[in-house]
Amino acid sequence: MNGNNQARIWDPLMRIFHWSLVTAFFIAYFTDDDDFLLPHVWAGYAVIGLLVFRLLWGFIGTTHARFSDFISAPSTAVTFVRDTVKGKAKRYLGHNPAGGWMIIIMLTVLTLLSVTGLLLYGADEHAGPALGVMAGSGKDLTKILEHLHEFFANFMVLLVMTHVVGVVVESVLHRENLARAMVTGFKRADNNEHAASTRGGGGATTVSGRLSIVLALFTVGMLVGSDQAEGDTKINVEDLRGAVNLVPLEEIIAKAKEQHAGQLIEAQLLKMRDGQPIYEIEILDKRGKVWETYFDANSGKPIMEDE
Repeated sequence: MNGNNQARIWDPLMRIFHWSLVTAFFIAYFTDDDDFLLPHVWAGYAVIGLLVFRLLWGFIGTTHARFSDFISAPSTAVTFVRDTVKGKAKRYLGHNPAGGWMIIIMLTVLTLLSVTGLLLYGADEHAGPALGVMAGSGKDLTKILEHLHEFFANFMVLLVMTHVVGVVVESVLHRENLARAMVTGFKRADNNEHAASTRGGGGATTVSGRLSIVLALFTVGMLVGSDQAEGDTKINVEDLRGAVNLVPLEEIIAKAKEQHAGQLIEAQLLKMRDGQPIYEIEILDKRGKVWETYFDANSGKPIMEDE
């Protein structure tokens, strides 16, 4: 193919965003286990940063990256799908109508996945930026968040599979490799299309590109920083036995063992963002189950319990 009938459709930032999002999502998806919590959380933070970038780039980015270029009426997307089934769908340089709506749906699901992940991290692990909101959340709410987070993750995988099928079908129908185009940035175009595709150009060297990158990195930095800040609030209870206004450690452990007889694994004092000190006691019972019980450190009353 002659280079004269090729046009740059996807700018470098769009291509980096696309493949980085794929990588971050699947790292998070396949590390959804307590043994891999740190990579799961950090991959999730990366997804959030990438979402911030894509939102901004959808308004101030290059021509075919902007939402105005590919958001169409739902009826237009339905017509396009119908024409695709018939083998006579119109070819688009950027996202086609069905692909445009798929992007909006995927970005929405990723946002919901991220929000439920942050809330669950705060409720279940007592960490992250949502800790202040989720401190003292009950077991029922934690379970609901866990199910929602899992649902959105699996739904996202289904959307990815549908997207891949659509890419393959359109590649065959229009005899072009769309996956390769998202690597090289170029697609086949006539002279008029080539001229139109160059409008609104720009990348990492433009002001808009730099702004988008900085805000995305700032978002990730704030998320990671919130974890570091919360890590500093975890204090070994053994060092606070004589602290004023705190129920003695021995009483808390005794209460925990009254609920679940077994061996003490860990005892921590979690100082929540609202200033409320909470004991976290882990007990291994005789059946081999680990119970996490949380107590108000001032009153000694149990707050919540996780199995």
